[in-house]
Amino acid sequence: MRRLLASDTRDDVRVSTLFDLYGLPNDFPGLDSGVPTVSGKVEALERAMADDINDWRFIPFLMKYEFEALVLAALPSLKLQFSLPSQLEGITNLERSIGTTPPEDVNDGPTTAPSKRLLSYVPGYQKTVHGPTALAEVGLQRLRSACPRFSEWVGRLETLS
Repeated sequence: MRRLLASDTRDDVRVSTLFDLYGLPNDFPGLDSGVPTVSGKVEALERAMADDINDWRFIPFLMKYEFEALVLAALPSLKLQFSLPSQLEGITNLERSIGTTPPEDVNDGPTTAPSKRLLSYVPGYQKTVHGPTALAEVGLQRLRSACPRFSEWVGRLETLS
């Protein structure tokens, strides 16, 4: 990040991240902050990342918990990519298992993380193929309404223009 920012010092240049909270490397800035809540931890890690980079043009963002939370917000569009009854039933069962939990709050346990749920419920799901397609199909407005942290970050980026 520092190298990227140093390569262009203009005031109109910004660099941002979209990292998953789940699975950060052990040497990530602030990882040992001891903040008890996940929301607090994400905010503390973003501040630690900003402090570590130390450039006002840097806009840190961590996805709470994983990028695949956005795919959970796009399950109706994901259904359009599958035709086998077991796949469609899997998506319906996934919707039921999540219930009214907001996609960004679906937890990061070893078997209950968004990516693990998608893989276990939807036979043949490929995150690099089906995920991006579902997001493109459902659109930014739906993702933003279902994922407030993500929406806040996108809104911040939008204000840069």
